[in-house]
Amino acid sequence: METKERYQEIWKYKAEDSHLHTHETTHLIVWSNGMSIAAYNQEGIPLEIKTFLGKKLWDISLFKDLFQEESLLKKSKLVKNIWWAEERNIIVPEQLYVKDYAEKWIRRFHFLEASENLHDYNLQPYLNAQMVFPIAEEIEKLIQSNFSDASIDALSKIALSLPSESRTTTIKITNLPKVVLLSLQENGRNIYHQIAAYENIQDIIYKIAIILQEKDLNQNQIEIEIQGIAPFYNNILDELKNFFVIKNTITNTTLETLNFFKNLYKCAL
Repeated sequence: METKERYQEIWKYKAEDSHLHTHETTHLIVWSNGMSIAAYNQEGIPLEIKTFLGKKLWDISLFKDLFQEESLLKKSKLVKNIWWAEERNIIVPEQLYVKDYAEKWIRRFHFLEASENLHDYNLQPYLNAQMVFPIAEEIEKLIQSNFSDASIDALSKIALSLPSESRTTTIKITNLPKVVLLSLQENGRNIYHQIAAYENIQDIIYKIAIILQEKDLNQNQIEIEIQGIAPFYNNILDELKNFFVIKNTITNTTLETLNFFKNLYKCAL
């Protein structure tokens, strides 16, 4: 994989027949030290995907470099959706949401720089709530100047999605290399959601154990469902099998990643 001074390309995909299709829209996924870029055709099928990891957290230089150098971003007008995964967030039920109070609460729970702006995003139809998280003003301005047609939304929307007919107790893991979204879902309802950084599988197992302790569950009472980018990253898939029942059988991690991006496209419609 390609390595540059500020970032490393850690996963990529290109459809064999990509030259037969027109690149119609681009989605970005952004997290604390990474970015994934997906080019879609008109039907929402991924034509090409590139995933990068930076060396610093929320590094403005990473954004500048990728925006200038990455071929998938040359047609800036095609960038329509930017999905944000920020660990520092709060989720407020819609009936309790008051913007000013939400800002006060998130500043109590998390340290925010004066140069970070708070944004709120509606999590419907998956959860009747608002998610509030910060975006660095410098990064936000850079995005606006490069992709004026793009809208920013919470990646948590797809992490919280679950078919209503499900009646199992499930922890859905949405993997981004170095960051994971954990969603506890019971009887078709979302009852817990967290975004957290990790370095190894032990970090994820520990975070799941804390959730189980808080909800008075043991590991035999839950199933794990995995989605996201490169679910094999850091040997996550194989290691988790040693501790939990994996609900969805993954035999092809590339296909699993493509399905995630297809669902992400549908989530934006």
